[in-house]
Amino acid sequence: MALTDIERAAIEAPGVVLVTGPSGSGKSCLLETITRDAAQHGRRVVRCATPGAAGLCVLDAVGACSAVATDALGAAGLGEPALWVRDAGLLSVGERARLSLAGAMARARRGDLVVCDEFATPLDRAGAQALCRTAARWAGRCGVTLLVAGAHEDLERFLTTVAVIRTVSPGVRRFEPGRDAGPIGVRCEPGTRADLDALAPLHYRAGRPATVVRVLRAVRTMRDGTESPAGVLAVSMPVLNGVWRSQAWPGRYAGADRRRTARRLNGEVRCISRVIVEPRSRGLGIASALVRAYLRDPLTPATEAVAAMGAVTPFFRTAGMTEYELPRPAHDARLADAVEHAGLSPGDLVRTGFTPDAFVRRELERWARHAKPPTPRAAWRPGHARTPTPTQETTDERPTARARTRRADGPGLAARRADVLPDPRPAPGRARTPWRGRVAPDGGAARVAGSRG
Repeated sequence: MALTDIERAAIEAPGVVLVTGPSGSGKSCLLETITRDAAQHGRRVVRCATPGAAGLCVLDAVGACSAVATDALGAAGLGEPALWVRDAGLLSVGERARLSLAGAMARARRGDLVVCDEFATPLDRAGAQALCRTAARWAGRCGVTLLVAGAHEDLERFLTTVAVIRTVSPGVRRFEPGRDAGPIGVRCEPGTRADLDALAPLHYRAGRPATVVRVLRAVRTMRDGTESPAGVLAVSMPVLNGVWRSQAWPGRYAGADRRRTARRLNGEVRCISRVIVEPRSRGLGIASALVRAYLRDPLTPATEAVAAMGAVTPFFRTAGMTEYELPRPAHDARLADAVEHAGLSPGDLVRTGFTPDAFVRRELERWARHAKPPTPRAAWRPGHARTPTPTQETTDERPTARARTRRADGPGLAARRADVLPDPRPAPGRARTPWRGRVAPDGGAARVAGSRG
Protein backbone atom coordinates (compact mmCIF):
# COMPACT_ATOMS: atom_id res chain seq x y z
CA MET A 1 0.00 0.00 0.00
CA ALA A 2 1.52 3.32 -1.12
CA LEU A 3 2.16 6.19 1.26
CA THR A 4 -0.31 9.04 1.42
CA ASP A 5 0.79 12.63 0.96
CA ILE A 6 0.23 13.32 4.65
CA GLU A 7 2.41 10.38 5.67
CA ARG A 8 5.15 11.38 3.24
CA ALA A 9 5.14 14.97 4.51
CA ALA A 10 5.42 13.79 8.12
CA ILE A 11 8.31 11.48 7.33
CA GLU A 12 10.21 14.30 5.61
CA ALA A 13 10.15 16.43 8.78
CA PRO A 14 13.03 16.15 11.29
CA GLY A 15 12.12 14.34 14.49
CA VAL A 16 10.75 10.94 15.45
CA VAL A 17 8.08 9.04 13.50
CA LEU A 18 6.70 6.07 15.43
CA VAL A 19 5.19 3.01 13.77
CA THR A 20 3.35 1.01 16.41
CA GLY A 21 0.92 -1.86 16.59
CA PRO A 22 0.62 -5.45 17.75
CA SER A 23 3.00 -8.14 16.55
CA GLY A 24 2.14 -9.35 13.05
CA SER A 25 0.24 -6.20 12.11
CA GLY A 26 2.67 -5.21 9.34
CA LYS A 27 5.07 -2.78 11.02
CA SER A 28 8.20 -4.18 9.37
CA CYS A 29 6.51 -4.27 5.97
CA LEU A 30 5.52 -0.64 6.38
CA LEU A 31 9.10 0.28 7.23
CA GLU A 32 10.21 -1.33 3.97
CA THR A 33 7.55 0.62 2.05
CA ILE A 34 8.67 3.90 3.60
CA THR A 35 12.33 3.09 2.95
CA ARG A 36 11.75 2.35 -0.74
CA ASP A 37 9.64 5.47 -1.17
CA ALA A 38 12.34 7.65 0.43
CA ALA A 39 15.05 6.13 -1.77
CA GLN A 40 12.94 6.70 -4.91
CA HIS A 41 12.64 10.36 -3.99
CA GLY A 42 16.41 10.71 -3.65
CA ARG A 43 16.63 10.60 0.11
CA ARG A 44 19.51 8.91 1.89
CA VAL A 45 18.43 6.05 4.17
CA VAL A 46 20.52 4.76 7.09
CA ARG A 47 19.53 1.47 8.68
CA CYS A 48 20.31 0.17 12.14
CA ALA A 49 22.29 -3.02 11.59
CA THR A 50 24.13 -5.31 13.95
CA PRO A 51 27.71 -4.01 13.96
CA GLY A 52 30.64 -6.27 13.22
CA ALA A 53 31.83 -6.03 16.78
CA ALA A 54 33.94 -9.18 17.14
CA GLY A 55 37.20 -8.24 18.84
CA LEU A 56 36.45 -4.50 18.77
CA CYS A 57 35.93 -2.14 21.65
CA VAL A 58 32.62 -0.28 21.76
CA LEU A 59 34.19 2.95 20.51
CA ASP A 60 35.64 1.20 17.46
CA ALA A 61 32.45 -0.75 16.74
CA VAL A 62 30.58 2.51 16.06
CA GLY A 63 32.76 2.96 12.97
CA ALA A 64 33.38 6.71 13.19
CA CYS A 65 35.94 9.17 14.51
CA SER A 66 36.12 9.56 18.27
CA ALA A 67 34.15 12.83 18.51
CA VAL A 68 31.28 11.57 16.35
CA ALA A 69 31.30 8.15 18.03
CA THR A 70 31.08 9.53 21.57
CA ASP A 71 28.20 11.83 20.62
CA ALA A 72 26.33 8.95 18.99
CA LEU A 73 26.95 6.61 21.93
CA GLY A 74 25.58 9.21 24.33
CA ALA A 75 22.47 9.70 22.20
CA ALA A 76 21.95 5.93 22.06
CA GLY A 77 22.08 5.55 25.83
CA LEU A 78 25.68 4.32 26.03
CA GLY A 79 27.21 7.51 27.42
CA GLU A 80 29.33 5.83 30.10
CA PRO A 81 33.03 6.36 29.15
CA ALA A 82 34.11 3.19 30.98
CA LEU A 83 31.87 1.26 28.59
CA TRP A 84 33.56 2.63 25.48
CA VAL A 85 36.73 0.56 25.92
CA ARG A 86 34.90 -2.68 26.72
CA ASP A 87 34.88 -5.52 24.20
CA ALA A 88 31.70 -5.05 22.18
CA GLY A 89 31.26 -8.80 21.98
CA LEU A 90 30.65 -8.88 25.74
CA LEU A 91 27.72 -6.47 25.67
CA SER A 92 24.24 -7.54 26.68
CA VAL A 93 21.43 -7.85 24.16
CA GLY A 94 20.05 -4.46 25.12
CA GLU A 95 23.47 -2.82 24.93
CA ARG A 96 24.10 -4.34 21.50
CA ALA A 97 20.78 -2.96 20.28
CA ARG A 98 21.80 0.50 21.44
CA LEU A 99 25.23 0.08 19.85
CA SER A 100 23.48 -0.71 16.57
CA LEU A 101 21.48 2.49 16.90
CA ALA A 102 24.65 4.45 17.74
CA GLY A 103 26.29 3.16 14.55
CA ALA A 104 23.38 4.44 12.47
CA MET A 105 23.44 7.78 14.27
CA ALA A 106 27.15 8.16 13.58
CA ARG A 107 26.62 7.58 9.84
CA ALA A 108 23.60 9.86 9.53
CA ARG A 109 23.72 13.36 8.08
CA ARG A 110 21.24 16.21 8.20
CA GLY A 111 18.13 15.36 6.20
CA ASP A 112 18.69 11.59 6.30
CA LEU A 113 16.12 8.97 7.22
CA VAL A 114 17.33 6.64 10.00
CA VAL A 115 15.31 3.42 10.26
CA CYS A 116 15.23 1.30 13.40
CA ASP A 117 12.95 -1.71 13.76
CA GLU A 118 12.15 -3.22 17.19
CA PHE A 119 13.20 0.05 18.80
CA ALA A 120 13.91 -0.34 22.55
CA THR A 121 12.30 -3.81 22.51
CA PRO A 122 15.10 -5.64 24.40
CA LEU A 123 15.36 -2.98 27.11
CA ASP A 124 13.72 -2.80 30.49
CA ARG A 125 11.14 -0.07 30.42
CA ALA A 126 13.05 2.34 32.65
CA GLY A 127 16.00 2.14 30.28
CA ALA A 128 13.68 2.38 27.28
CA GLN A 129 12.26 5.66 28.52
CA ALA A 130 15.74 7.16 28.90
CA LEU A 131 16.69 5.98 25.39
CA CYS A 132 13.52 7.52 23.94
CA ARG A 133 14.40 10.91 25.44
CA THR A 134 18.02 10.95 24.25
CA ALA A 135 17.17 9.64 20.76
CA ALA A 136 14.40 12.21 20.25
CA ARG A 137 16.71 15.04 21.31
CA TRP A 138 19.40 13.80 18.93
CA ALA A 139 16.99 13.67 15.96
CA GLY A 140 15.79 17.21 16.54
CA ARG A 141 19.30 18.55 17.09
CA CYS A 142 20.78 16.90 13.99
CA GLY A 143 17.84 17.55 11.64
CA VAL A 144 17.31 13.83 11.01
CA THR A 145 14.08 11.83 10.72
CA LEU A 146 14.25 8.85 13.07
CA LEU A 147 11.72 6.25 11.94
CA VAL A 148 11.22 3.66 14.68
CA ALA A 149 8.89 0.69 15.06
CA GLY A 150 7.93 -1.27 18.15
CA ALA A 151 5.07 -3.17 19.72
CA HIS A 152 5.39 -1.77 23.26
CA GLU A 153 2.47 0.54 23.94
CA ASP A 154 4.50 2.74 26.27
CA LEU A 155 6.64 4.04 23.39
CA GLU A 156 3.91 6.56 22.64
CA ARG A 157 4.28 8.04 26.13
CA PHE A 158 8.07 7.88 26.10
CA LEU A 159 8.70 9.52 22.71
CA THR A 160 8.18 13.05 21.50
CA THR A 161 6.99 12.40 17.93
CA VAL A 162 6.10 14.35 14.80
CA ALA A 163 3.72 11.56 13.69
CA VAL A 164 2.40 8.17 14.81
CA ILE A 165 1.39 5.50 12.30
CA ARG A 166 -0.67 2.79 13.94
CA THR A 167 -0.85 -0.55 12.11
CA VAL A 168 -4.03 -2.56 12.62
CA SER A 169 -3.35 -5.47 10.26
CA PRO A 170 -1.17 -5.95 7.15
CA GLY A 171 -2.17 -3.19 4.72
CA VAL A 172 -4.45 -1.41 7.23
CA ARG A 173 -3.06 1.51 9.20
CA ARG A 174 -4.09 4.79 10.79
CA PHE A 175 -2.16 8.06 10.76
CA GLU A 176 -2.13 10.24 13.89
CA PRO A 177 -0.38 13.55 14.60
CA GLY A 178 2.62 13.54 16.89
CA ARG A 179 2.62 14.38 20.57
CA ASP A 180 5.01 15.34 23.33
CA ALA A 181 6.43 12.73 25.65
CA GLY A 182 4.71 12.22 28.96
CA PRO A 183 6.22 13.62 32.14
CA ILE A 184 8.90 11.76 34.04
CA GLY A 185 8.14 11.27 37.70
CA VAL A 186 11.40 12.39 39.32
CA ARG A 187 11.79 14.35 42.53
CA CYS A 188 14.90 15.58 44.34
CA GLU A 189 14.97 15.38 48.12
CA PRO A 190 17.41 15.18 51.04
CA GLY A 191 19.27 11.90 51.16
CA THR A 192 21.56 10.01 53.49
CA ARG A 193 25.01 8.52 53.30
CA ALA A 194 23.38 5.17 52.72
CA ASP A 195 21.93 6.55 49.46
CA LEU A 196 25.42 7.67 48.44
CA ASP A 197 26.95 4.31 49.34
CA ALA A 198 24.31 2.46 47.29
CA LEU A 199 25.32 4.22 44.06
CA ALA A 200 29.00 4.87 44.82
CA PRO A 201 30.21 1.75 42.93
CA LEU A 202 28.84 3.31 39.72
CA HIS A 203 31.23 6.27 39.97
CA TYR A 204 34.60 6.20 38.24
CA ARG A 205 36.24 6.82 41.62
CA ALA A 206 35.74 4.14 44.22
CA GLY A 207 34.34 4.97 47.63
CA ARG A 208 32.85 8.13 49.02
CA PRO A 209 34.56 11.52 49.45
CA ALA A 210 36.44 12.10 52.69
CA THR A 211 34.13 14.84 53.99
CA VAL A 212 30.43 14.67 53.13
CA VAL A 213 28.26 17.42 54.62
CA ARG A 214 25.08 17.02 52.58
CA VAL A 215 23.51 14.40 50.34
CA LEU A 216 20.64 14.88 47.89
CA ARG A 217 18.95 12.02 46.09
CA ALA A 218 16.71 11.77 43.05
CA VAL A 219 13.82 9.31 43.22
CA ARG A 220 12.06 8.11 40.08
CA THR A 221 8.49 6.85 40.07
CA MET A 222 8.11 3.86 37.76
CA ARG A 223 5.08 2.81 35.67
CA ASP A 224 3.79 0.44 38.32
CA GLY A 225 3.92 3.11 41.01
CA THR A 226 7.06 1.83 42.66
CA GLU A 227 9.94 4.18 43.39
CA SER A 228 13.54 3.61 42.41
CA PRO A 229 16.73 5.57 43.21
CA ALA A 230 17.74 7.52 40.12
CA GLY A 231 20.73 9.54 41.29
CA VAL A 232 22.60 11.07 44.18
CA LEU A 233 24.62 14.24 44.81
CA ALA A 234 27.20 14.70 47.56
CA VAL A 235 28.54 18.00 48.90
CA SER A 236 31.88 18.12 50.69
CA MET A 237 34.20 20.58 52.39
CA PRO A 238 36.59 22.31 49.97
CA VAL A 239 40.25 21.41 49.65
CA LEU A 240 42.56 24.12 50.92
CA ASN A 241 44.72 24.34 47.81
CA GLY A 242 42.60 24.86 44.72
CA VAL A 243 44.53 26.54 41.91
CA TRP A 244 41.29 27.24 40.03
CA ARG A 245 40.08 29.70 42.66
CA SER A 246 42.49 32.39 41.48
CA GLN A 247 40.37 32.60 38.33
CA ALA A 248 36.94 32.06 39.86
CA TRP A 249 37.44 34.38 42.83
CA PRO A 250 40.61 36.43 42.25
CA GLY A 251 42.36 37.23 45.54
CA ARG A 252 39.43 36.12 47.70
CA TYR A 253 41.08 32.97 49.03
CA ALA A 254 44.73 34.00 48.84
CA GLY A 255 46.94 35.81 51.30
CA ALA A 256 49.85 35.53 53.65
CA ASP A 257 47.68 34.56 56.61
CA ARG A 258 46.86 30.97 55.65
CA ARG A 259 44.85 30.33 58.80
CA ARG A 260 42.56 33.26 58.06
CA THR A 261 42.25 32.17 54.43
CA ALA A 262 41.31 28.65 55.52
CA ARG A 263 38.60 29.95 57.87
CA ARG A 264 37.15 32.11 55.10
CA LEU A 265 37.24 29.23 52.63
CA ASN A 266 35.53 26.83 55.02
CA GLY A 267 32.87 29.42 55.78
CA GLU A 268 32.06 30.45 52.22
CA VAL A 269 32.69 27.49 49.88
CA ARG A 270 31.41 23.95 49.47
CA CYS A 271 32.31 21.46 46.75
CA ILE A 272 29.93 19.22 44.81
CA SER A 273 32.12 16.14 45.04
CA ARG A 274 29.87 13.45 43.56
CA VAL A 275 27.00 13.37 41.08
CA ILE A 276 26.03 9.78 40.26
CA VAL A 277 23.10 8.74 38.07
CA GLU A 278 21.74 5.21 37.96
CA PRO A 279 22.38 3.77 34.45
CA ARG A 280 18.70 3.26 33.55
CA SER A 281 18.00 6.91 34.30
CA ARG A 282 20.80 8.50 32.30
CA GLY A 283 19.70 10.94 29.66
CA LEU A 284 16.69 12.21 31.63
CA GLY A 285 18.39 15.36 32.96
CA ILE A 286 18.67 13.99 36.49
CA ALA A 287 22.26 15.13 37.05
CA SER A 288 21.37 18.73 36.13
CA ALA A 289 18.23 18.53 38.25
CA LEU A 290 20.25 17.46 41.29
CA VAL A 291 22.73 20.30 40.83
CA ARG A 292 19.95 22.86 40.42
CA ALA A 293 18.20 21.48 43.51
CA TYR A 294 21.31 22.04 45.59
CA LEU A 295 21.96 25.53 44.18
CA ARG A 296 18.45 26.59 45.13
CA ASP A 297 19.33 26.03 48.79
CA PRO A 298 23.13 25.93 49.13
CA LEU A 299 25.06 25.64 52.37
CA THR A 300 27.36 28.54 51.46
CA PRO A 301 27.37 31.56 49.14
CA ALA A 302 29.89 29.93 46.77
CA THR A 303 29.97 26.45 45.27
CA GLU A 304 32.60 24.69 43.19
CA ALA A 305 32.80 21.36 41.41
CA VAL A 306 35.44 19.38 39.54
CA ALA A 307 34.42 16.93 36.80
CA ALA A 308 36.77 14.54 35.04
CA MET A 309 34.16 13.87 32.31
CA GLY A 310 32.88 17.42 32.02
CA ALA A 311 33.57 17.65 28.28
CA VAL A 312 31.45 14.54 27.66
CA THR A 313 28.66 15.16 30.17
CA PRO A 314 28.40 18.95 30.71
CA PHE A 315 25.56 18.84 33.24
CA PHE A 316 27.21 21.43 35.53
CA ARG A 317 27.10 23.97 32.71
CA THR A 318 23.52 22.94 31.89
CA ALA A 319 22.57 23.58 35.53
CA GLY A 320 23.84 27.17 35.28
CA MET A 321 27.37 26.97 36.65
CA THR A 322 30.22 28.86 35.04
CA GLU A 323 33.20 27.16 33.44
CA TYR A 324 36.84 28.25 33.67
CA GLU A 325 39.93 26.78 32.09
CA LEU A 326 43.42 26.27 33.44
CA PRO A 327 46.58 25.13 31.63
CA ARG A 328 47.05 21.44 31.07
CA PRO A 329 49.57 19.77 33.43
CA ALA A 330 53.01 19.36 31.92
CA HIS A 331 52.88 15.55 31.78
CA ASP A 332 49.54 15.65 29.92
CA ALA A 333 50.83 18.31 27.54
CA ARG A 334 54.00 16.32 26.89
CA LEU A 335 52.01 13.20 26.00
CA ALA A 336 49.68 15.17 23.72
CA ASP A 337 52.67 16.66 21.92
CA ALA A 338 54.25 13.23 21.56
CA VAL A 339 51.04 11.76 20.13
CA GLU A 340 50.78 14.60 17.63
CA HIS A 341 54.45 14.19 16.70
CA ALA A 342 53.80 10.49 15.99
CA GLY A 343 50.95 11.39 13.63
CA LEU A 344 48.27 9.95 15.93
CA SER A 345 45.14 11.25 17.59
CA PRO A 346 44.24 10.73 21.27
CA GLY A 347 41.47 8.36 20.22
CA ASP A 348 44.03 6.09 18.55
CA LEU A 349 45.47 5.20 21.96
CA VAL A 350 42.32 3.28 22.92
CA ARG A 351 41.62 1.79 19.51
CA THR A 352 41.34 -1.98 19.36
CA GLY A 353 44.56 -3.55 18.14
CA PHE A 354 46.62 -0.37 18.45
CA THR A 355 50.29 -1.18 19.07
CA PRO A 356 52.46 1.82 19.92
CA ASP A 357 55.99 2.06 18.61
CA ALA A 358 58.93 2.35 20.99
CA PHE A 359 58.74 6.15 21.10
CA VAL A 360 55.02 6.34 21.93
CA ARG A 361 55.32 3.46 24.40
CA ARG A 362 58.09 5.25 26.27
CA GLU A 363 56.08 8.48 26.45
CA LEU A 364 53.00 6.58 27.65
CA GLU A 365 55.04 4.94 30.40
CA ARG A 366 56.48 8.31 31.41
CA TRP A 367 53.01 9.84 31.50
CA ALA A 368 51.65 6.94 33.58
CA ARG A 369 54.39 7.38 36.18
CA HIS A 370 53.46 11.01 36.67
CA ALA A 371 49.69 10.56 36.43
CA LYS A 372 49.13 7.48 38.58
CA PRO A 373 47.34 7.79 41.96
CA PRO A 374 47.75 9.12 44.55
CA THR A 375 49.36 12.00 42.64
CA PRO A 376 46.52 14.37 41.61
CA ARG A 377 46.20 14.67 37.85
CA ALA A 378 44.58 17.88 36.85
CA ALA A 379 43.96 19.92 33.75
CA TRP A 380 41.45 21.99 35.60
CA ARG A 381 38.61 24.01 34.17
CA PRO A 382 37.36 25.73 37.31
CA GLY A 383 34.25 27.71 38.09
CA HIS A 384 32.90 31.02 39.28
CA ALA A 385 30.40 32.23 41.84
CA ARG A 386 29.37 35.53 43.29
CA THR A 387 31.45 36.09 46.40
CA PRO A 388 29.96 38.06 49.31
CA THR A 389 31.83 40.92 50.89
CA PRO A 390 31.99 40.98 54.70
CA THR A 391 29.09 43.48 54.81
CA GLN A 392 26.98 41.86 52.11
CA GLU A 393 23.83 39.90 52.84
CA THR A 394 24.21 36.30 51.63
CA THR A 395 20.70 34.93 51.91
CA ASP A 396 19.93 35.56 48.25
CA GLU A 397 23.32 34.56 46.88
CA ARG A 398 23.23 31.80 44.31
CA PRO A 399 26.50 30.02 43.58
CA THR A 400 27.34 29.52 39.97
CA ALA A 401 30.75 27.96 40.33
CA ARG A 402 31.91 25.10 38.25
CA ALA A 403 35.18 23.27 37.66
CA ARG A 404 35.98 20.87 34.86
CA THR A 405 39.01 18.82 34.04
CA ARG A 406 40.11 16.56 31.25
CA ARG A 407 42.17 14.37 33.54
CA ALA A 408 41.70 14.41 37.28
CA ASP A 409 41.42 12.07 40.18
CA GLY A 410 38.22 13.89 40.99
CA PRO A 411 36.85 16.30 43.57
CA GLY A 412 38.46 16.42 46.98
CA LEU A 413 42.06 16.43 45.74
CA ALA A 414 44.39 19.41 45.50
CA ALA A 415 45.60 20.20 42.01
CA ARG A 416 49.31 20.09 41.30
CA ARG A 417 50.90 21.75 38.30
CA ALA A 418 54.14 20.20 37.07
CA ASP A 419 56.35 23.16 36.16
CA VAL A 420 59.36 21.02 35.30
CA LEU A 421 59.38 18.14 32.86
CA PRO A 422 61.28 14.94 33.49
CA ASP A 423 64.74 14.88 31.95
CA PRO A 424 64.08 14.32 28.21
CA ARG A 425 67.53 12.88 27.63
CA PRO A 426 67.59 9.14 26.91
CA ALA A 427 68.81 6.68 29.47
CA PRO A 428 72.41 5.45 29.07
CA GLY A 429 72.73 2.93 26.30
CA ARG A 430 69.54 4.08 24.54
CA ALA A 431 69.43 5.98 21.26
CA ARG A 432 68.29 9.59 21.31
CA THR A 433 64.85 10.18 19.87
CA PRO A 434 64.45 12.97 17.30
CA TRP A 435 61.83 14.50 19.61
CA ARG A 436 62.30 16.27 22.90
CA GLY A 437 60.01 18.19 25.23
CA ARG A 438 60.66 21.56 26.73
CA VAL A 439 58.66 23.80 29.04
CA ALA A 440 57.42 27.16 27.90
CA PRO A 441 58.94 30.03 29.92
CA ASP A 442 55.64 31.30 31.35
CA GLY A 443 55.42 29.44 34.63
CA GLY A 444 51.73 30.15 35.09
CA ALA A 445 50.78 28.52 31.82
CA ALA A 446 53.31 25.78 31.37
CA ARG A 447 52.98 23.80 28.19
CA VAL A 448 55.12 21.39 26.24
CA ALA A 449 56.36 22.19 22.79
CA GLY A 450 57.71 19.57 20.43
CA SER A 451 60.77 20.07 18.28
CA ARG A 452 63.14 18.12 16.18
CA GLY A 453 66.86 17.98 16.50
